[in-house]
Amino acid sequence: LIPNGIDLQAVRTQAEREIPKDVAAFCESHGPVLIGVGRLSPEKAFDRVLRIAAALREEHATLGVVIVGEGRARIDLEARAKALGVPLCMPGFSDRVPALMKRCDLLCMPSHTEGLPLTLLEAMTIGLPVAATPVGEIPTVLADGRGGTILDAGDEDRMAEQVRTFLADDAGRNAAVTWSRERVESVYASDVMSRSYEELYLRLIEGR
Repeated sequence: LIPNGIDLQAVRTQAEREIPKDVAAFCESHGPVLIGVGRLSPEKAFDRVLRIAAALREEHATLGVVIVGEGRARIDLEARAKALGVPLCMPGFSDRVPALMKRCDLLCMPSHTEGLPLTLLEAMTIGLPVAATPVGEIPTVLADGRGGTILDAGDEDRMAEQVRTFLADDAGRNAAVTWSRERVESVYASDVMSRSYEELYLRLIEGR
């Protein structure tokens, strides 16, 4: 199968765009900042992001969470964050996801289900570290952990510990980011996809 590709230069250009002032102020006053992106629905498991963040607040007193998207779970997520004492910024739907991700420290994707998430490829393109559950194409994209932390979906305490370890491991995060950039450039770039389709088309013609 030929994987879908993205325009890497377009993503990097989008990452340089301005973001809303309130979101920028939130990111500047908190750290590390975990970000989740997607429809606010149960399968995205953003409630897990909040519980992971709550577990890390003891050693990261200024930690914050940004969740980008809209959906029926918004009110519940706001209430959960308040109950857990987790600073939460929810800018709603945005056409500036790469720019928002660039202001954060970790893409957290503890989803129950996924396909091939565009957000994951965008994060890899701009050098944002990733922690994600092994669902859909995520294990393939991240090579079972070379490109980021693969979270233990069956154990939330373990997930929190994995994120804690990843945030503390500067060398490990930098290595994952470097590997991810190379991975997305060699496999998931739109020009690579185009060449793959051209080669497939020529093989089909020659095989007639």
